Amino acid sequence: MLNKLICCGLFAFTTSVASSPNQSQSPEEAAISFYHDYLTSSQLNVTESLKQSDIAIAKYTTRHLQKEINMDNSGSDYFTHAQEFCPEWATNIAVSNTKTKSDTSHIILTLGFEKSFSSYDVGLIKEQRIWKLNSVKFISRRSGYCN
Repeated sequence: MLNKLICCGLFAFTTSVASSPNQSQSPEEAAISFYHDYLTSSQLNVTESLKQSDIAIAKYTTRHLQKEINMDNSGSDYFTHAQEFCPEWATNIAVSNTKTKSDTSHIILTLGFEKSFSSYDVGLIKEQRIWKLNSVKFISRRSGYCN
């Protein structure tokens, strides 16, 4: 019986640790983790996709950004500025030009390659020692592919 309680306790602990953002993640790692989780959620069935994308948004974005997203009526996805995702975006995520000052950071994030290449200015802030996305500004896209 004691072994079962210990196993259940370990499972609950590892599950809660795995579901929270890593406090040691850099701004770059936080942005890449978010975009990976968010974009791969679109490959699931509709119900599971919505659930997983909501989890990624809750986990990796600030409340300020969540409110901004709820007020966005643009018709395109806030994080990609596109109506459809390119399948290769989830596996081709890169960051560059990081500028970090204390608890704020800006990075240039790129998705895809060649025809599907798209770039964004991602602003992050540190909340309770965890880097979270606070803004996403579209920079450019090489073509109309996946938009």
